[in-house]
Amino acid sequence: MRVPIPSGNPRCLRSGSRRLRPCSSLMQAESAVPPSDRRKWPPHCCVPAYVHAALAGFGVSVETPSVLPSLLGVHVGPNDENPLGLPVTSDDSVRGMTASGASKAVPELLKALGSPLSFRHVRFNEIPFALYEDILRAALESRVASAAGVKWSAFDRSPGASDALHLLRVTSFDGGMVSLFDDSRECEPPEMKRPWQELESAVLAAADGFWFIGSKADLNHLLSPIYRGSDTA
Repeated sequence: MRVPIPSGNPRCLRSGSRRLRPCSSLMQAESAVPPSDRRKWPPHCCVPAYVHAALAGFGVSVETPSVLPSLLGVHVGPNDENPLGLPVTSDDSVRGMTASGASKAVPELLKALGSPLSFRHVRFNEIPFALYEDILRAALESRVASAAGVKWSAFDRSPGASDALHLLRVTSFDGGMVSLFDDSRECEPPEMKRPWQELESAVLAAADGFWFIGSKADLNHLLSPIYRGSDTA
């Protein structure tokens, strides 16, 4: 079953050397993060938007959310709207934010905010036996703020869809359907519901994986069986 995709070509992140750019108890799992506010973020800001939503879900207040893109090191293009005065670059590989950059910048931000939360980025190729669904369900049941990095053209598949990468927060996983929210609001409406197989394919096409924010204990418990990366927060 295909569900209509919201309109829009998002552009925001990079992953590794590539930017993510424009735009029973286990049967159901839901995120602890409430729906995003009506904030419309500038281009290439899906990572700060996700981080802001995750912090809000854990009751961590950011007095001026508009500073997050700058603090996290987001760059925009010369033709992009730039109301926040972010650094401008003509190099596509420098626009947005890398997963490796986020793995350094997000924990630093969490620490600066005095938050006990931690951040992990886990690529699908790090998860053995393709247990992606199991990890996601466990994360949502543990109230971990969960997002997935997707290749937009593999997710949308409509004519003219951008070949960029984008970050979508997972709000629930009910049966075989995944509810998603675009915190950057580059897609309207930002809410969407898709079969798990379509999300999985779009993440694999992006060579990306899951982005998690939660307590250190929850993340260590969630990922210790499959991921031995060092604690970054």
